[in-house]
Amino acid sequence: MNFEITKYDKDNSEIKSYKQSRNILNLYNHEDLNKIHKIDLYMMMDLDMYRTKDIPAKILKHVSKIKKRQYHPDVSRGPRQAYILVDIATDILGDKRLRSIYDSSYFNVEIPEDKIYFEEEFFNVFQKCFDEYARFSVHQPILNLKDEGFYTFWNNYKSNRIYIPIDEYYHLNSIDRIEYSKINQDKLNKLKNEDILKFKEILRICKKRDPRLNSISEQLEELRLEKKNQWSDDEIKMLKKFISLFGKTKKTNGR
Repeated sequence: MNFEITKYDKDNSEIKSYKQSRNILNLYNHEDLNKIHKIDLYMMMDLDMYRTKDIPAKILKHVSKIKKRQYHPDVSRGPRQAYILVDIATDILGDKRLRSIYDSSYFNVEIPEDKIYFEEEFFNVFQKCFDEYARFSVHQPILNLKDEGFYTFWNNYKSNRIYIPIDEYYHLNSIDRIEYSKINQDKLNKLKNEDILKFKEILRICKKRDPRLNSISEQLEELRLEKKNQWSDDEIKMLKKFISLFGKTKKTNGR
């Protein structure tokens, strides 16, 4: 029987450290353990490689047995909720509908600060946001931040994300699950619209702060003009000196 499960080929101290870094008892507090949408179930079950692939039933069953022993209160000395989460993870990852709802719920993107970014920081901050939204893109293949035509692609972004909260849906009986979308249509539409507005704001800030489109010196000059009526003469002088330190970054066409 061949299982594709994370293998440990490091020395004992490295293995121990690695396992501790992935133990949910070290990553989440007791309150979070009661919120399914906050827990990375793939990592918890050592099934990271299956995030975008079907999980064979035999592998899920095998891993579930291992994890139930690992998080049993008598073994882990941790809260019983961690043990219960193994059963929840097995249910969710083994059911196509539940898994789709969980994948959509395990989503935590904050709107980046609208500020001036140096190029490396800009790519690090905004690529993470678009990587999350890319998981639900109808259009494939995805264009990354450094790809030609990035803004054209994301201006036409369409999502297949499901806005049903996994924490509510999982604990419903089969009949209530069938009726959930119909009964909660207004609530789900509100969540969808809020997410659309959030995405548009992220895209707006990204384009505004892209140093390839607007050089740092240009952004500083815009900041000076915005703030000139609010700043003292000395503060404006200091800002002008700061602006002079930066040459204008060459603009990239087609972004």
